[in-house]
Amino acid sequence: MPQVALVREFEIIYARLALMVDPSPDLVERDITMAEIKAALVSGIKRVKRVLRALLEAGES
Repeated sequence: MPQVALVREFEIIYARLALMVDPSPDLVERDITMAEIKAALVSGIKRVKRVLRALLEAGES
């Protein structure tokens, strides 16, 4: 990834946060429904918001 090279060159601190809603076919024995994907997305977004909120609050102190 070209971004990684730039980050290293300019010594920028960064992090990546990813949200996965559809597991690998190797991890499940059946098809995943759209309802399950949507539920995982809603749940995941709540967790992402908590993580971001905690990071922002930690940066303020």
